[in-house]
Amino acid sequence: MKWFLLAYFLFEVDNKTKRRAEEKLKKGGQPVPVLGGKFLLQRMSNKGMAGGTLSEKSDEIRKASTAAASIIGLNFLIELTRKGRPLSKIASSLLIAGAAGNLYDRWARGSVTDFLRLGKRFGKLSGAVFNFADTFILSGGFMMILSILLKKGKKG
Repeated sequence: MKWFLLAYFLFEVDNKTKRRAEEKLKKGGQPVPVLGGKFLLQRMSNKGMAGGTLSEKSDEIRKASTAAASIIGLNFLIELTRKGRPLSKIASSLLIAGAAGNLYDRWARGSVTDFLRLGKRFGKLSGAVFNFADTFILSGGFMMILSILLKKGKKG
């Protein structure tokens, strides 16, 4: 039950921050520096994949996202049946929360709301605009890889 609650809480964090960005930030407006310029707040709508890639294929992206989220959801349910494995369960919770957050936007709003931009100190990554769902997916993916590597390390 706690893993469902974690996933739901993270989904709500993502959803609330996106709605707040829609209320407070003008779409495509000037970036607002936060945390000493480490991050910028700038609202964008994304119908495509990361960086707006394939925006012209938004229907196909929505269908592919639905398929991917379904696989992530199935993995989440399977993971919950396994004993132990807290790292893998946290990773699965992050992945399903992120996938659900962006999928909700795609179906309910027609595009994903991104609002966090990396500041100049991040070099080539400084142009990236994302949301909390994206960070959940990224961190959940890394954690899942780590849990797999640790599991293989115990066998060998």
